[in-house]
Amino acid sequence: MNFSFKWFLFVLLFQCSLYEKPKNFFDIASSGGALLPLFAFTGFQTEFSISTHYDDSEYPLFVKTGVLDVEISEDLPFQFTATDVKVNQEYEDFLILRDLFYLEPKKIRMVFSASTRAAWKEDLSLKINVPSIYGNYHLTNPMLNFQFPKSKVVGEISEFKSRISTILLSDGRILLVGGISDSNSVLDTVEIFDPVSNSTTVIPPLDMPVVESKLVLLQDGNVLVSGGKFIAGNITNDSQISNHLYLINPVQNTTTRLPFGMVLRRVGHSVTRLPNGNILVVGGLVNGANDVSSVSQNFEIINLQSSSSASVGNMAHQRMYHESVLCESTGNVYIMGGLAVPDFTFAYRPPEVEIFDPKLSMIYDSGLSLINPRTESFVFTFNTSEFILAGGYNASNQSAKSIDLWSFNSNRANTLSFTERSKYGAAVSKFSNNQIIFTGGMELYYKSAVLEMYDHVEKKNYLVDTMVYPRSYHSAIQANDGIYIFGDSTFAGRYVEYYGKK
Repeated sequence: MNFSFKWFLFVLLFQCSLYEKPKNFFDIASSGGALLPLFAFTGFQTEFSISTHYDDSEYPLFVKTGVLDVEISEDLPFQFTATDVKVNQEYEDFLILRDLFYLEPKKIRMVFSASTRAAWKEDLSLKINVPSIYGNYHLTNPMLNFQFPKSKVVGEISEFKSRISTILLSDGRILLVGGISDSNSVLDTVEIFDPVSNSTTVIPPLDMPVVESKLVLLQDGNVLVSGGKFIAGNITNDSQISNHLYLINPVQNTTTRLPFGMVLRRVGHSVTRLPNGNILVVGGLVNGANDVSSVSQNFEIINLQSSSSASVGNMAHQRMYHESVLCESTGNVYIMGGLAVPDFTFAYRPPEVEIFDPKLSMIYDSGLSLINPRTESFVFTFNTSEFILAGGYNASNQSAKSIDLWSFNSNRANTLSFTERSKYGAAVSKFSNNQIIFTGGMELYYKSAVLEMYDHVEKKNYLVDTMVYPRSYHSAIQANDGIYIFGDSTFAGRYVEYYGKK
């Protein structure tokens, strides 16, 4: 869209309108996600242009927020500030300019957010006043498409269940394995949800019901399922823990129990696919003794090419319900958090971060400790050099509200922000390359539907919206067009909820 810009009037006018179904939920400015020319400036025989786009990796800084990046092809004789922008009075309660700042000398970011009026679909006019010291300006009839994510139920899975193991497949579909039914029985179900058709396909089940198994996506698009437990409650004997390995082919819709298993039975372990295709398996609860011996320091490597798994060594610390994250730049795996003994109430949570080096096939101490050790947390990498640790339970077995950063490069840790609400049983998902979103959880004695978002650009966390249903012990997966939420411990356990803009 091209518009004239003249050097003799006083205001910039934006006319904002909503549209229904963009092809890319990260891209508000155009349905195709391409760079969209929004303004053309002319004056005194000098022509230059301003283009606007929404960066897929940064949308949105908040949910219900429009980020307008303005790129200027040559220097202007002034700089805009947030005080130069005024929303028309009739809409000032519905649309707020959060910030205006320069990303680069010729690149401006304007951040607009909406109120909690989720059904708002009116056109808006934004008036931007240019400082009069630089002259008077006028922009005629520009249009900006503006839309907000929202929660809605888009389908159903095969049955009511919670604590489902889920993973995003390479083709954009979502695999769901096992879980616990509303009657508290463990399930063997395997199904694949398709976000395009909002439908689920049940494929052949596991040969035994299992919950809390770990899933890892392989290089060929298949999924390896490892371990878990066969009962819904606490482990009382070794036989209730699985060492089984399954290979799920989501293209051929097959589920195959592999002829070999892990060296140890494991639940609450971590799995990481290494750059060479092998699978690193670390720690976990390995027997039913319910004492210090129950939590393992051991790690093993699964080699699918040779159909084998071998114990490689031990960590310095026992861990279960911990996290492991691959640093893609080095190929090392960072291991953190978890419980050292099978007591969730006031059990010791090792603060030390350990590193697996695939070249040495060993795990060693990184020399760094977490600021807030926790268990059952979520870890996300940012910019290939940092990870964010969020959610889970702290050393007092309370909801860990801090959002902590650890840098691969500097080996430095610090707390960035805090969630507003407690997040027992919450699911945390990456929302974009710069945000993570917290969904639901337990707040004291009731389940929550609250959505919170941490923005790594602003280093802040915000309450942003609510889900359709309160949920706990559920899954949240980022797909190609938004966040899909599965499972719950009670009535919402069958409904698939979507958060996005389709």
